[in-house]
Amino acid sequence: MDRDISLYQQVSAQFQPLGQIEALLLTTYGLDVGYLEKSILPAFFPSLGEGPATEPHRPLFEYLEETHTPISVMYDVNQLLRGETVLDDTANVTKELRWQAHAVMKEGGCFHPKVIVALTNNGDQRYLVIACSSANLTRPGWGLNYEACAFEVVPLNENMQSSLLIDVIQLLQSLQSHIPDSESLNRILEVLVSIQPRAAGWRVSNGRYRTRLWFGQEKMSLGKWLQKCVLRDDLKIGQEQGCWSLEVLSPYYSMQVPGLIRWASDTFSKRGVETGSAPILLFCPKDGDLIDLDTEVVTAFASVKHAAWAEFPGDRLRSQLRDIEGNRQQRFLHAKVYRFWTPRCEVLVVGSANATTYGNRDNASAANTEACLVFSRSVPEGLGSLKPWLRRLDGAIDSSQCRKSSRQNEDTPPDVAVPALRISFDWQSKILGVVSLDSRKLSIHLGTERTPLITVQSGENPSIPLVSDQIQTLFISPAVRVVSSEKAWLCLVEEKNLHLKPPAPTMERNIDDLIRDWQLGSDQRQAEHIARAAMPDDLRSSADGTSPELDEGAEQDRLNDIFTAMDRFRKDILTRLQNTENLEAFTRLQIQARLFGKGAMSVRYLLEKICAPDISEQGSAESPVFDVIEQYLALMSLHDALQRLVEPINAAGMAEDMSELLKEVKDTIADAQNRVIPALEQDESSPDARTLLAWIDDHFSYDQRAEFAL
Repeated sequence: MDRDISLYQQVSAQFQPLGQIEALLLTTYGLDVGYLEKSILPAFFPSLGEGPATEPHRPLFEYLEETHTPISVMYDVNQLLRGETVLDDTANVTKELRWQAHAVMKEGGCFHPKVIVALTNNGDQRYLVIACSSANLTRPGWGLNYEACAFEVVPLNENMQSSLLIDVIQLLQSLQSHIPDSESLNRILEVLVSIQPRAAGWRVSNGRYRTRLWFGQEKMSLGKWLQKCVLRDDLKIGQEQGCWSLEVLSPYYSMQVPGLIRWASDTFSKRGVETGSAPILLFCPKDGDLIDLDTEVVTAFASVKHAAWAEFPGDRLRSQLRDIEGNRQQRFLHAKVYRFWTPRCEVLVVGSANATTYGNRDNASAANTEACLVFSRSVPEGLGSLKPWLRRLDGAIDSSQCRKSSRQNEDTPPDVAVPALRISFDWQSKILGVVSLDSRKLSIHLGTERTPLITVQSGENPSIPLVSDQIQTLFISPAVRVVSSEKAWLCLVEEKNLHLKPPAPTMERNIDDLIRDWQLGSDQRQAEHIARAAMPDDLRSSADGTSPELDEGAEQDRLNDIFTAMDRFRKDILTRLQNTENLEAFTRLQIQARLFGKGAMSVRYLLEKICAPDISEQGSAESPVFDVIEQYLALMSLHDALQRLVEPINAAGMAEDMSELLKEVKDTIADAQNRVIPALEQDESSPDARTLLAWIDDHFSYDQRAEFAL
């Protein structure tokens, strides 16, 4: 929950030092495939570097085509975002990256966890990354909302003591029943089981509680599980450091008070808290001046003896992130956090569980699938004390302040549920399989075909081998339309043996597009993502991947464009170096990828493109994209920009990498000079070629203006 950095940056900073990802599993309630590929998945692979403005996922695309790293994404079957719109015969889902999609069907409640589980390898050391958040894999979740995400990184060793690892194993085993064919889940689970972790023998040590993972194991609600496995009777014990309080962040509340809040209130009563005091503060969601709560919710929570509605003391929902016009973004609080705290210690429950009875799993028969990471922090004596996050509202909430119409919570089941189908395609056997648990007669359409590929009744499990044209359709868009007598849905196909899927066409960049990409600063690219996230759906689709600075109709001046691009590049790197106080780890990895990596926005890739020959439509090499003079001046411009960065880059501890990069650029310039000299010698009006080039080498600089005279 940081106003200054995005979730993308936080995730990248976490994964940068952990080496190569061996397997990645993500769970979500809502899924936006396009945003997942372009703005979320690249965050887990920061070492690949920054992608172009219109193809930010290009480095990851190439990496996954080469490595076949298994990635699985689980989502609620009712929450494929494209499936919420009215469908026509042209509707599809573009899925460009190599990852498995798994729709999860639930009876009673919904599939609502937002979990990150990753297995990484750095040298000889393996790590498990486990994270729980409130953020769906959508534009609002990663681009706009005020979300909370908690990470735990565990170095893996044989027979290690870790109750958290046992929790993760149990979580994966429960998810495996939904997705038995997930390559990433099976690989992670196999590794964790093989090291045979043991439960930790302590609950609290030196004021710190051991980190745990709750997901409704043993059919326990969140409140009962915290009481049994984490806090026990601690809340009713007064401590020298101060008594416990509870703060709740949640965007949604149910008409019944969750058991966790009831338990906390009862415990505080047993501790002797006075009636009318408020050790339980509940975040009060607002929509402008309107209280964004039903009056029935306010009435229900008024029965809790020691609870009061509260707000942030400052404007924490005004983001430091800015849109394309420079305006700070107002964010919707979507975080779900239960903070038990004293001035010296806090226990934080961070994840997907809203302050609702179904989010807390108080009723097992109508409970969501949820997940929360539970961890603690303490303040050593003499270093100050913890402070409250929230401030009690000045007065009680009046019904006239509340919204007038009832609003469904985000995790309320839809009026018409997506059919209970499991649709898969095996890239080895080329067979499309359907398992129907639905009572309706359903037709399944591939691509834009009006004629159904398969019609299924309840209990039928048909399978059909696809021919080449059908396989090509599925290759482009691995989704089908499912049609009943009342509605149509778009469903992703679960792909099996994904490593056998044929290679996808390469996302190739030409030099002109690349130069224009370099003319955009990283802040501007981020602002465009944020701006698109805030757009209505009908405008967003037309705005994706476009920019005023990428106008193909503009008159082309390559040298001027590259001079402008080098100036923007240099200023962008300097800006990052000057703002490392809060973003040091992320800033360093951005600079390293841009300067010394091999990604689509790296110096080395640009260097390759400047010198690459043009390719004709027949595939034969023609003349270089630049003529020899333009090529030489473009390289000199790049060298000048890099030369100006030497001092600050060396001061940041990257002198050796910078020296190696400059040597490569100088060697490339020397090769270009060998091509320039004959060209100049053919021009009788040109000064002596070698003398001219020597002078340019000494005087090429944006800061120096000198007249040339022989």
